Amino acid sequence: MTMPWRWMLPCAALVGTSACASMRGETKAPSPTAQRVQVQQEESQRALAAAHEAQQKASEQEKRAADAQAEVQKKQQELMQAQQRAEQESAKAQQLQREATALTRQSAQQAERAQQRAGGALAEQGQQVRRGEQTASGLVTEATPSSLAVRQPSGETMTFRITDRTQIVLDGRPASANEIQQGADARVAYELGGPRPTAIHVQVMSGNPLGARPPAETGTGAGPSPAQPESGTPQGVQPSPQPSPQPSPEVSPPPSRPSP
Repeated sequence: MTMPWRWMLPCAALVGTSACASMRGETKAPSPTAQRVQVQQEESQRALAAAHEAQQKASEQEKRAADAQAEVQKKQQELMQAQQRAEQESAKAQQLQREATALTRQSAQQAERAQQRAGGALAEQGQQVRRGEQTASGLVTEATPSSLAVRQPSGETMTFRITDRTQIVLDGRPASANEIQQGADARVAYELGGPRPTAIHVQVMSGNPLGARPPAETGTGAGPSPAQPESGTPQGVQPSPQPSPQPSPEVSPPPSRPSP
């Protein structure tokens, strides 16, 4: 600890005076000046001690401030990281929302197309009824460019004639008879005439298990099985002594033609 210069000279004088007095064997009481100097020295020491203590407190406060600043920086970094995570999650949520919107739009379009197909099928069925056509459904057992054989759920097999007028739809798209595979589900709208019924419209769904049979759909009602080619008996076309076979009135809406 360094003593100020202004106190060093009085102290030196006081020490010198005391030393001289001691050498001369004098025992005088301290002078007022010496007392004031001593008091000032004590006050100076106390001030220095207080300053030292204040300095220590200031150092401790600076350390606490630095620690607090470091904590603030840490919290700010954590906040920035949390904000980045929040932005990433928000971006993911927006992406999922866009995907959900696209799926919803796609589903709505598919539902609309399905309704249109259903409406078209109903309209086609109504036209078939008005034209006097009949329908049969089942599993395809044979398909050639000129004929189509379908086994109905009852176990009866019907063979239809394929002509240039026959419209074939395979899995929702136009197709030819060569593309029809055995075991596919088929729905045939046909008209009677000639040795075999003639297919007017054929709807085929492929890819179903062979054992999966659709429910019997006969539209205007499936009449008696037409005679096969080997029988040689025409169906309601050429006159014969017997009435031409026609679908039963209770299941077939087309009016029966009078037998000649």
